[in-house]
Amino acid sequence: MKTENKFTAIYVDSWMSGSHRVSSTEMKRIQQNDGETIEEMLEREGIDNNIAFLFNGHPSMEGE
Repeated sequence: MKTENKFTAIYVDSWMSGSHRVSSTEMKRIQQNDGETIEEMLEREGIDNNIAFLFNGHPSMEGE
């Protein structure tokens, strides 16, 4: 039986620009693959070290 686990991740993307650290808060809708842990899912998306919040489900966006 295939299960669809949908998550909404809020994470911080940061980088150096000259001598300044620039940060941007981002949102990403992600889906967990079968047999995959949440940690593996976040690692696959490249946000495992930047995650601030992880919500179960996908919120409706404006216009949806």
